[in-house]
Amino acid sequence: MTKRTKKKSEKNGEISGFAMFAFGLVFLIAIVLFPCWELFNSRDWVETDAVVESSRKGGYTYPPTISYKYRHENQHYTSTSYNFDSGHSSGLGTVIEQYPQGKYIKCYVNPKNPAAAVMVRGLGNMFWLRVLVPGALIGFGLWEIIATRRKKTGVNKLRND
Repeated sequence: MTKRTKKKSEKNGEISGFAMFAFGLVFLIAIVLFPCWELFNSRDWVETDAVVESSRKGGYTYPPTISYKYRHENQHYTSTSYNFDSGHSSGLGTVIEQYPQGKYIKCYVNPKNPAAAVMVRGLGNMFWLRVLVPGALIGFGLWEIIATRRKKTGVNKLRND
């Protein structure tokens, strides 16, 4: 390998490592930290009576959905948010039968934005598995950057200082 191709290879390694790291970080913020932030901010949400309008099991091309009506400060609202799992219906298919049409339930309403409500103030059962994908991207990105820089500086094995 010539010096020129070696330099290009090292540069490509750093670029791909940084790209993986950056993509993993953005992914982590979007699908992990944002729902956690919503959950944290929901501590002052008001528990409110609601009634299930409809519940649909879902199918191959559409997710399970529970639609419910509630009232906050004499205004009527409708929501389909089950939890803070990024609007996904994670784990909803297993509980949908517990919410038939007409059932009275409790929901949690954002007093600052009453159109925002959730049935369960929490995250989906499989939510924490989402940490694996961005975590792996961040880890592999850092590994690629470190490995490339170690090659560049000529450090090929761990030092025992």
